Amino acid sequence: MPGNFSAMQLALLHRTRTRRGERFGRKLDTRFSETSSKQCGVVVPYNSCRRFHSQVHPHEFSCCTRSPHGIMTTGLVWFRRDLRLADNPALSEALARHDQIICVYIHAPDEEAPWQPGAASRWWLHHSLTALAEDLRECGSPLRVVKGESLATLRDLVATHKVDAVYWNRLYEPAAIKRDRTIKSVLRDAGTTTESFNASLLFEPWQVETGQGDPYRVFTPFWKRVLSLGDPRSPQPAPKALPPPTEIETDRLDDWRLEPTKPDWAGGMRESWTPGEA
Repeated sequence: MPGNFSAMQLALLHRTRTRRGERFGRKLDTRFSETSSKQCGVVVPYNSCRRFHSQVHPHEFSCCTRSPHGIMTTGLVWFRRDLRLADNPALSEALARHDQIICVYIHAPDEEAPWQPGAASRWWLHHSLTALAEDLRECGSPLRVVKGESLATLRDLVATHKVDAVYWNRLYEPAAIKRDRTIKSVLRDAGTTTESFNASLLFEPWQVETGQGDPYRVFTPFWKRVLSLGDPRSPQPAPKALPPPTEIETDRLDDWRLEPTKPDWAGGMRESWTPGEA
């Protein structure tokens, strides 16, 4: 596959997950990144010294900490395909840095074109969101589900609820990268901090490249490069509690009609699969 990682390489890079809420079999375009990490020419693993990382990527760690003057700060966690509480870097970061947390899922399937979710993925999404909402409710915070354009929805939430920072975990399809870059730019220009994280790969694609900045095409040098990066970050535990909720309007998940009705072909899936976090 010229210009792309092989299936074996991607399989080795991609985390093996049995947690509910993950969508399997998505194509990764590893030649693009929504961040500018590749341009700086320095590779810093996620679990490296945060102060050093902030020097390398100052745009990724700006001004969003708990206020020293006792002012409440609010972080928004934008859930996408990471429908889980454990090992969720975006959620962990928001909890570490803010007094109030807003958890949101935005349903905008057309933004994933040409890889919009099919019928089976929509069935899985419905039950994964139901499970995530229950898990969040047990921790003391509701999940807001909103159908609409992602940027417009986020801008409205930021303005209405005085959100200081927005956090999400990265996607790697070209359409998602383009969208996320635009959202980062618009929100940052408006004074809102945005941070994105690796929640699905052992290492970022731009960390595993040849000296010319291209993906490896031969397994042995690829594997040597992976081993040279050391251990990936350790999985993070799920939070035991979340801050008190902020009142936000939410859609009814059933109104999205993600499940099949007539004919209802999902019986075998219900018997064989349990969507949600394991």
